[in-house]
Amino acid sequence: MSFPLPPPQAPLGCAQCANWARTRQQAQAAGDLSRVIDMNVLIRRHHPPTDSPRRTL
Repeated sequence: MSFPLPPPQAPLGCAQCANWARTRQQAQAAGDLSRVIDMNVLIRRHHPPTDSPRRTL
């Protein structure tokens, strides 16, 4: 297991993910790391990877 995961990339063409990515960037600039993590989770859950098993803890 390796943590932390790299930040997810917002898929092209997804307006919702683009919005979350902008919010994440603003939160990062403001030093709000909790909000950054929240946006990462939303992007990951909105477009889960289909080629790898889901991580479980």
